[in-house]
Amino acid sequence: MAVQTFKGMPINALCSDFFTIGWLKQAYAMAVNPVTKSEVWDIADDVRTRVVLPWKKKRLTRRPKKNQMPYVGEK
Repeated sequence: MAVQTFKGMPINALCSDFFTIGWLKQAYAMAVNPVTKSEVWDIADDVRTRVVLPWKKKRLTRRPKKNQMPYVGEK
């Protein structure tokens, strides 16, 4: 933006038209319907009978613990 201001160019000259307010309004102009309760959904039987298990959790890498033996006189 500093170069555009220095050169006297309009701020939106290097911005795509997709990032304008008109395109944003056009993208959300379609009506959005709320989702009904899950009991009303039409789900195929083969999909309904599948068992979905959670992901296997990976253990996060941690800094290794210090395994130093205490000196004489230390606790």
